[in-house]
Amino acid sequence: QNNTNNSRTQRRRKRRFTIPTTTRQFQTCLQRLSLKGLSCLFFIADHAMYLLGPLLIALASIIIVGLTYLYFCVMLPMMAGTNWIVTVEDYHSYKNGGAHVALSSSAEGQGQSNNDVAHISTIQSILLALPTPTGIFHTAIVAFYLINVTYNYYKCVTTSNSGKVYDSVVRELAAVTNFDYPENDEELLQCKRALEQKIAAKLETRRRELLAARAANNNDASFTTQQPQPIPRIHNWQLLTPTEWSYCRFSKQPKPPRSHYDHVTKSLVLNMDH
Repeated sequence: QNNTNNSRTQRRRKRRFTIPTTTRQFQTCLQRLSLKGLSCLFFIADHAMYLLGPLLIALASIIIVGLTYLYFCVMLPMMAGTNWIVTVEDYHSYKNGGAHVALSSSAEGQGQSNNDVAHISTIQSILLALPTPTGIFHTAIVAFYLINVTYNYYKCVTTSNSGKVYDSVVRELAAVTNFDYPENDEELLQCKRALEQKIAAKLETRRRELLAARAANNNDASFTTQQPQPIPRIHNWQLLTPTEWSYCRFSKQPKPPRSHYDHVTKSLVLNMDH
């Protein structure tokens, strides 16, 4: 019971807000506030991306459908030279090999208004323009890009970063790169330690190389009064070759080459470039 009371007292002291009086306390307070602020920003950004994702999918779908409609209904008849065929009379004249007949003059000659003139449908206008050489050439190019854009965007949206297919691809990568993929918790723990030790050794080697290079530069430029440049920050991915594996501290699993952790889907994305 005494231990319980002591732990409760310690938790209350940790929660109690104290005004920093020293420089050390002030720096610690700023670090804690900055960490809390960053965590709140990441939380808001994650949930905003969940809401923004469907909106972006809808926007991309609207753009694809709109451009497709614009090509087939507006641009294709103009390029094929059949955009003057608007009424049924124009359609029969075109089928009979007649010349261009203006709509306004035709309507005036028969004493009819534009509202009483029978118009052809949009599908008929498209079917008239498609068989022409210009229509076949441009439609083939548009269809090629349209199918590629639609298929790749669909696969981008629906491809999952988990499941049997993902696991099989990861194990194929492990077999190709000669990596022993862990199959249980004990092997995973050993793999984590081995990968962390490898990264630590590479980091220390790289740090020594940078220190040696800076010392050589300082000796060469000893007559100058410039301050020595600080050692740049070294990221773990900068120390790995394109075929080396690492360990992901977010997903707590081995990290394949060229993969990155996605904070939105909370999973590793293979060959993620941006």
